[in-house]
Amino acid sequence: MTVESTKNKSGPFNATGAGGTFPRDFLILDEDHLRVIRVRGEIETDLTAGVSHTGIGEASGTVVVSSGLRAGDQVYLLRSVPNLQRSDYNAQGRVRTDQVETDLDLLEMQIQDHGEVLDRALVVPVSEEMPGEEAMREFLLAAERSAAAGAAAIRANNAADLAEAAAGMVVRDPYIILVLGQSQARGNAGSTGGDYSTPEGVFFWDNDMSGNSSASFVEGTAWRQAAFGTPPLNIWNGGQSLYANNLALAAARKAWKQGFAVYVIQIAIGGTPAETFITDAGLSANGWTRTGGEDMTPFMYPGIRTAIDAVPGRAGSAADALFWVHGGDNAFELPETHASKVKVVFDELETAGLIDQQQTPIVSSQLATYGERTTKIKRHAAAMYSLQYRCPTLRVVETVGMATHDGIHATGRAMGEWGARYFDATMTPPVYQNLLGRPLPMEANPDTGFLDFTYAPAIDNARAAPWNPVSTVSDVMDAYEDSILGWCFRRAAGSQGVVVCRYKWDKPTRAKAVIEVAARSSGTSAIGWRIYEFGADGELLDPPFIGQWFENNGAYPFNGSARSFSVEINPSGSSGPTFRNETRYWTFGLVYGTGTGDDIRFNLRRFDIEQVTTGGAWVNVLGSRSPNAAYTNTNDHEVEVALSGVPTAQQFVQVSEDGSSWISVGRLSAGTGDTCTFTVPIGHQYRINGPVETLNFWAERRR
Repeated sequence: MTVESTKNKSGPFNATGAGGTFPRDFLILDEDHLRVIRVRGEIETDLTAGVSHTGIGEASGTVVVSSGLRAGDQVYLLRSVPNLQRSDYNAQGRVRTDQVETDLDLLEMQIQDHGEVLDRALVVPVSEEMPGEEAMREFLLAAERSAAAGAAAIRANNAADLAEAAAGMVVRDPYIILVLGQSQARGNAGSTGGDYSTPEGVFFWDNDMSGNSSASFVEGTAWRQAAFGTPPLNIWNGGQSLYANNLALAAARKAWKQGFAVYVIQIAIGGTPAETFITDAGLSANGWTRTGGEDMTPFMYPGIRTAIDAVPGRAGSAADALFWVHGGDNAFELPETHASKVKVVFDELETAGLIDQQQTPIVSSQLATYGERTTKIKRHAAAMYSLQYRCPTLRVVETVGMATHDGIHATGRAMGEWGARYFDATMTPPVYQNLLGRPLPMEANPDTGFLDFTYAPAIDNARAAPWNPVSTVSDVMDAYEDSILGWCFRRAAGSQGVVVCRYKWDKPTRAKAVIEVAARSSGTSAIGWRIYEFGADGELLDPPFIGQWFENNGAYPFNGSARSFSVEINPSGSSGPTFRNETRYWTFGLVYGTGTGDDIRFNLRRFDIEQVTTGGAWVNVLGSRSPNAAYTNTNDHEVEVALSGVPTAQQFVQVSEDGSSWISVGRLSAGTGDTCTFTVPIGHQYRINGPVETLNFWAERRR
């Protein structure tokens, strides 16, 4: 073989879903010599799991990625031959010509791979005496100095100076963060310590809320370089001679490290309810009244618009992220009331063109970690998690492990971690999340995605209804020792049934569905869970459910810690519950009670579909296999096969890529009980090529 091309990279390819097939148009001799690189934002990640190859040893082929992608990602294929030479030639020994040629091919590929890296490197001119490392350092310092020049111009608020500075500066895309909230957002005087750095290129709109009331609020007029002592970073702790640290600054600092020029609009007043940020019309339409008299809406709507329009190149646009740092003063309300008020805030911001609830990352969080077992923090968490039903871009940040200085407010150091988590959340996909911090891959908004229960014989459709988040979290949680709160539900006596979430599972691979739930019933109702399967077009398959468990009240520790249950879901041909549609699966979790007079309550803490990527049991498939019949490996991984038989005439075990050209990989001799083991590549067919009078066994092993 020869190396006829200098090319060693393909892409970028745009991903449209969780997986895809991507063409490779250069030579590789080993699949381990190919990097499959996912680019998400500015983060590059090598994909190793769920990747398969065709055309190894050829100048073209394909790479199939089964998981790890989402729409908007880019994929690159890059050859990277290890810098090793593993052939050992003996003096006077015989050397195969194909081995020598392969070694030379690999050497040429190594040279080409290094050349590709050098093409992306900073190279100084031949006449330059400065070493490359020093030149890179000077280049980065020049960028910092240019950014500082731009910052100085913005501080001066002079358009001519700004234009002059921009002519020589490294351009960073603006990233606008809108922050609304209470004292954790404004800054608490005792929240000192931690990182106080203010990078050049992080700007705050200079409204002043140090008076902590709408009456004393001073509207901003200009973007200022972030600096403690300059509004709004001017909450003073005289006793420690320090300014309060700031959550939004910590988030902005991390965004700046990602390459953005960051602009923060912060509007917050300590000790105020959500009504502070709702217009009079919004309150009246919902029958609410303004509590405490604070009303920020006359200032915040024109102020936010003015600030965004003053960001270079962003006039008329919306914020890039909304941080809702609020909740303590509404946390004693029923969760659905609290959630509804926050939703009105979001709706009014959208009506004003300041956010887009389908696009703008919206981030909230649990309350500070004080009183983790109190009703207050549980109700607040229930409100925020239930709001995710109606606001698909809402992320909820955990506060686990964050220290407080007064039992309520975070320390300055914890404030820095909290802000970093807020920014990290904006970079995560817009999915519902459980309290354990793992994303639940729900596909549909439950407001429109609930099932019709008529197909489920165990459900009385006349009484079945979607369950809403529980009204009083203490009804479910206060009896439990642990503090973990998930999705809380309640269905009063005389009704049953709740569809919790919907999952999309694209590949017929071995998987495991896991549920963790704490529940209790006032009577003897059974608590059940089923996995329902849907085909590629969304139709319910018949029979509908493929896995289930039931527990009666007497057998279930409802007033103790939550329990986990799981059921393994296998591709067709395996033992246990199986998927039947070969292209796409829609599965639902269904939790319900079968009694007619029981009050049933749930705290659902986890519901995940997990791919099983290792192991795999041998399965007896003798009953579904016959000699002289071809079978196809439709999985996204190789399948191991072991079989034994006694033919009257010799037969061969064969594998084929196209169903016409067959390669023998084993033999069953006449009159003996030979055993044959082999591996079937993805998409290949396999068979015994003739009659076998006695099949002793036929077993297969998948992942």
